[in-house]
Amino acid sequence: EVSSRADVLNVMEKQMRHVVETHGRSPAYLRWDGALVFFVFNYWGNGALGPNQLSPEEVREVLGRFDEPIVLVRGGADPAYFEAARGSYVWCVSAPERAAFYKEAGAAFAAGNLRYWVGGVSPGFDDTGVWGWGNGPRKTDRRGTDEYRDAWNQLLEYRPSAVQVITWNDFGEGTVIEPTEEFEFTFLDLTEEFIGRFSGRPVRAGDNRWPLRIHRMRKLVEKLPEA
Repeated sequence: EVSSRADVLNVMEKQMRHVVETHGRSPAYLRWDGALVFFVFNYWGNGALGPNQLSPEEVREVLGRFDEPIVLVRGGADPAYFEAARGSYVWCVSAPERAAFYKEAGAAFAAGNLRYWVGGVSPGFDDTGVWGWGNGPRKTDRRGTDEYRDAWNQLLEYRPSAVQVITWNDFGEGTVIEPTEEFEFTFLDLTEEFIGRFSGRPVRAGDNRWPLRIHRMRKLVEKLPEA
């Protein structure tokens, strides 16, 4: 039972240790400059134990319990957390808000106050179907592919440490880039194109269709009579 701020910190440490011990040794786990990377959503408001997010001092306290370096990547560019968490990311916001994040976080990174900063790209946003999770709908039109292209081009201008694609299959918030009947492979192919520009990786969008081809072939084979 969590009944104090100290309990909250202990729970956070316990959960993080589980991730470190279960997944952190894998070569597939994300590291940045040797540090294990944790992404966290910020929360807001106040509860029975005070603010519903840890203070910079509390973040520093928890991370200080680990022997190996950890970068905690928080949403937004709040200078109060730069030294403690050492990481920041931007989520689904407007182009001016993204620009403000890139300028703030980019300057902090250049000055050595941030260790890791992550840009964000989304094809649009629409949580009308879930009515904003009870708070009323929010919508950013895809404008065909322009919203996605604009977000990528803005990110390429600032060149953060990494990019977070928001998201693969979140149909509830309308940020889907996976192939669908409506958009087919448009957004998946665009993603590969822009990742190539961001990372220098060769672009071979043709193999994006192979999972669907294999699926269709399996369905055909299932219908064949037994030999």
